[in-house]
Amino acid sequence: MIDESTIKKIRIYLLRVGFVLAGLLFSYIMIYKFSYLPNGYEVISQQKNSLLIQSYNPIGAEEKEIQYAPPADEEWKMDYLIDQIQDQKESLLLWFTTIFLYVSYLVSETLKRKPLWKVVIGRGSLLGIFIAFIPVARELEKINSFF
Repeated sequence: MIDESTIKKIRIYLLRVGFVLAGLLFSYIMIYKFSYLPNGYEVISQQKNSLLIQSYNPIGAEEKEIQYAPPADEEWKMDYLIDQIQDQKESLLLWFTTIFLYVSYLVSETLKRKPLWKVVIGRGSLLGIFIAFIPVARELEKINSFF
C-alpha cells in the first residue's frame, strides 16, 4: 500500500505537469489560433517570388501589410524569412508559457500567505521570464533586418 505522503507528492507532481500543459495549450491557442503576436510578423500569402507579411504592433493588433520580394539572385532569403517567422512564433510560445507558469506560481504562493515581495523576487522566476524573452528579441531582430 502507498502511504499518504507518497500520494501527496504524486498529486503535487501531476498538478505541476497539468499547469505546464495548460500553459502550453493556452500559449498555443493565443499564438496559432488567435494570431496574437506582439511586435511580430505573420505570412499572409506566398507567391513564387514574393511574400505578403502582416506586421503587428506592441499590443498585438494588426499594423500594416508588407510586400517582400527578394532580388532575383537571392530567392533563398524568402524561405529563410519564412523560417524566421516560424521560429518567432515558437519563441513566443516558450515566452508566453513561462509567463503563464510565473503567474500561476505567484497565485499559488500568495494563497499560501507568503509575502508578495518574497514571491516575486524568490527563486529567480522573474529572471526566467527575461531569459525566455531573449530568443523572442533575437528572432524579431533577424526578421526586422529584412525590411
